[in-house]
This record gives sequence, structure tokens and C-alpha cells, in this order.
Amino acid sequence: MEGNALFSKYVPKIQKMKITRYLADREAGRVFQAYYKAHKDEFDKLEGMLEDDLSRETLRAIIEYYRTIRPEILEKVVVKPQYFLKDIWGPKENEVFIDGGACIGDTIKNLIKHFGKGVNYCKKIYAWEPDESNRSKLAERYKSYDNIEIVPCGLWSEKTELHFSALGNASSHVSDNGPKSIQVDSIDNVCAGDKVTFIKMDIEGSEPEALRGARKVICRDKPRLAICLYHNPGDFCEVPFLIKEMVPEYRFYIRHHTRNRNETVLYAVAE
Repeated sequence: MEGNALFSKYVPKIQKMKITRYLADREAGRVFQAYYKAHKDEFDKLEGMLEDDLSRETLRAIIEYYRTIRPEILEKVVVKPQYFLKDIWGPKENEVFIDGGACIGDTIKNLIKHFGKGVNYCKKIYAWEPDESNRSKLAERYKSYDNIEIVPCGLWSEKTELHFSALGNASSHVSDNGPKSIQVDSIDNVCAGDKVTFIKMDIEGSEPEALRGARKVICRDKPRLAICLYHNPGDFCEVPFLIKEMVPEYRFYIRHHTRNRNETVLYAVAE
């Protein structure tokens, strides 16, 4: 009886969360479809740049999902793990990993799990995290490792100060209406002293600006790139086109990692 009462208590909350997510996805779908219709030629160009059938199938499934908001469409193309897909790339010696949007360190945990027996697999990890609450958890989690440098800034195209919405979770983001101000800086300014081998960005829509701030490092080192596309409809084309302009030999793959609109990632390899 006690278990049934507990279940009844939380069912309305669960249902509310599902409804809220569905309404948010439906609005995102409306925005995406408007953008897609106005830029279909660019999406067609992107599809022609992709390296394999799964990438093309994934892109088409995402477009269809935004039209219908039916999770079963995405279920057919979901793959795991995110960022560390060995059919695209594997670990490297002397790895220098830039974790853009490190949050509390889950990506670092998965890097270690899938690519290395321990965090010392990496020569250096730059963990960028501007949210103070996230950063304190990140620092506590990896306090015993001296090859992890926590960068208390947001990723951007230059060193400056921007408004920020600090939510204490993975959704914290740069926002013109944000109540706080944070320091932002570029990969070219902070990380140029190392030969960078791998850059991951999940930074809530700031990816294009951050890529512009990594131009020198990307052109010099040609690191593997895992860049999230799902925050803004325009990022689906702007991000790969920008990377291709920097280094024409990059090859592109798209993978999707959940049964909702989150976690679409562009994987770029120049090797």
C-alpha cells in the first residue's frame, strides 16, 4: 500500500514533465521546420558532404522528427556512446583533450571509460566550465589529477565578458538576458601551447563563436572534433561549413544519441 501511494504521488509529476518536454519539442520543431524550409539547399549541401549512409539517414531522421515529434523516428538511428565512437575514431597517444562545456565531468568520465584505463591516458585535459556550481563539483571530482586544468570561462571567439544564465546544470548558457556576467575566452588564447588532438563542444548554442576562436589551433593541429548541432537550427549547416572553410580535408559524420531532439553531434576527422 505504501508503495502504491508513493507511485501515485509521483505519477502526476512524471506526466507533467513529459507534457512539458513534448510542448518544448513541438515548439522547437516549429522553429526548425521554418528554418529548414528557408534553407533547404544548405541542408541538401550538408547531406552531400557526409561520409556514410548512417550520417545521411540520421540527418533525414532528425528532419522528419522535427516535423512529426515522434520519438520512434529517432530510435532507429540512436547510437552509443556519445563522443567516443570507435567506428569513427579511437584513442591517441599524448591526447590533449578540450572539453568545452565540461559541466560536472561526465564527458571526462566517459573518455576514461572508452578510450583510456585511467585519466592519465591523457597528456592534458582542458575542462572549460563557466558555471560556478558545476565547476565546484567538477573540481572536487577530479581534485587528485594534475593533468586536468579547469578553465573557469565560457568558450567564445575572443576574451571578453558576457551575460550568463547560471542554472547549475548542463543547460547553463550565454544569454543577453542572463542575470550574471562571466569571463569568456578562446581556445586559441588558452590552449595554443599544446598540440591539441580532440575538441568536444556542448556549449548551448555558442559552438560557432567558439569554433571561430579555435581557428588557429584547428588549422595547425587538425584535431578530431565533436561539436553539438542541436541547440539552434542554423548550427546544422553553419558549424560544418565553418569547419570545412578552415580545413577542407575534414570528413564529416553525424550521429544522434537520444530518442528526443537533444544530443545531435557532428564528428569531424582530418586524418
